[in-house]
Amino acid sequence: MHWGLALFALACSLMISTVPAQPVLAQAAVESEDAQLRQAGQQSIEGTWLVTVSVISPQGVASSFQALQTYTADGRIIGTTAQLGGSPHHGEWRSTGGSQYLATIVMWEFDDNGPSVMLRVRSSLTLSGDGDSFGGPFEVDVTTPDGRIPIATTTGAQEGTRITVDR
Repeated sequence: MHWGLALFALACSLMISTVPAQPVLAQAAVESEDAQLRQAGQQSIEGTWLVTVSVISPQGVASSFQALQTYTADGRIIGTTAQLGGSPHHGEWRSTGGSQYLATIVMWEFDDNGPSVMLRVRSSLTLSGDGDSFGGPFEVDVTTPDGRIPIATTTGAQEGTRITVDR
């Protein structure tokens, strides 16, 4: 797959901001904050989301697609896009306090010879007051499959809607 499409797929699949290294105690405090929110009946980003991704390609062309993303209680992200032939995406998330979150997702795009590029999506997300939606900007770095050589960077925005149990 051409890296432009791969970039689009990755951007579409997810958007998220680089998660800097942090001490174990600081991460435990953030996880504790999310646990306290849940116990108080308030929402956190944990759950499964239908995400609409809007990407601006390096050539300035805007496009949109959808992705499914699951944010687990232990800070992991697992997802997939509705189009483009990339791998599932995997990543990490953390709370930065209140309704603010950072996330990083990584995936590969493939061609006939195997992985053609690696996509790294870094997002900043804001959870709505009712906890049923989120939104925020992201940046995607496209690199060689080993993640070492930069090829391109693009930006975009995403909006997620929580998937709930139908009654």
